[in-house]
Amino acid sequence: MSAPPKTRLQVSVEEEMAIRAAVRTADLALLGARYRLADSSHVENLIALLSDPAVSDPIYDLPRPFTHDVLSAWISDARGKQARGEAILAVSLDEEGVVAGYSISPSGPSDRQQNSRGRNAPTGKAGAAERSAPRAVSAGCSTISACG
Repeated sequence: MSAPPKTRLQVSVEEEMAIRAAVRTADLALLGARYRLADSSHVENLIALLSDPAVSDPIYDLPRPFTHDVLSAWISDARGKQARGEAILAVSLDEEGVVAGYSISPSGPSDRQQNSRGRNAPTGKAGAAERSAPRAVSAGCSTISACG
């Protein structure tokens, strides 16, 4: 299990407002055709993905247990955070449209980012999960990759 990152970036009020606006209007298509904002249609696939200990065990703050109600609430909460410009919860889909990974990129009070590469889509094998503090925060941030 990983510990929470300690990196915090101090920004001006103007830069914070610009970052929040960018998070609210993030265009996931810039990351690739298979990225989507997580929604209720992804719950069952997320349960399957996160039920794999190789994917979920290293991530200390995933909502548990991995049930329909818990993950539905997580997605709903993330949607609310995006509306406030605080975070984006995205999923990446494999060739069959099945969730193969997720990324949550906060820019709000928690100042942390987590990504799970999940399963390697061509082979179906579990991949490594990674955690890191945001590498950079800028007023021009308009995608998850630019945010973290």
